[in-house]
Amino acid sequence: MNKNTIASSPIAGGRPEDFETRGRCAARCNRLVLRAAVAAMAIAVPLSPAFAEVCDKVRPDWSGEPTSAPGELIQYIYTTPGLVVAGILAVVLLTRMRYTAIAGAAVAVSLAGLAVYEHFSTFEIAQAARAEGCIGPPWLVVPALLACAALMLVFARPRRGRT
Repeated sequence: MNKNTIASSPIAGGRPEDFETRGRCAARCNRLVLRAAVAAMAIAVPLSPAFAEVCDKVRPDWSGEPTSAPGELIQYIYTTPGLVVAGILAVVLLTRMRYTAIAGAAVAVSLAGLAVYEHFSTFEIAQAARAEGCIGPPWLVVPALLACAALMLVFARPRRGRT
């Protein structure tokens, strides 16, 4: 066995020239791993809800605590769709006009469907807002809107004439 054979065996670790090549490869691999980690952090940080600050844009008056279903109902009542349904309900109860009631019930049912759709949507902003807690579940909003629709239809049904 000569000297070159022992030095180039896997047990001995190879030739001295191989150490320089391995060192350069390891440094290049380390740089690639570091760049990949920095790129992953650069992508992940803006997508995380805490850094996105979605709730500042979706609900500016949000207190920072997770919103429950009753809190979501109260917040929905004071939004434009909630006030529109309340206004239509008031008009229907005062006038008892059948076609106004049908149109108002259609609006209320449509808003209930929209609330459910928004809850199950896969939009990034909605998901981030739900993850932060500023948008709560619509499980009280939907029955309230459906009750308004039913109330409109019941109060606007044709009256029986006096005999």
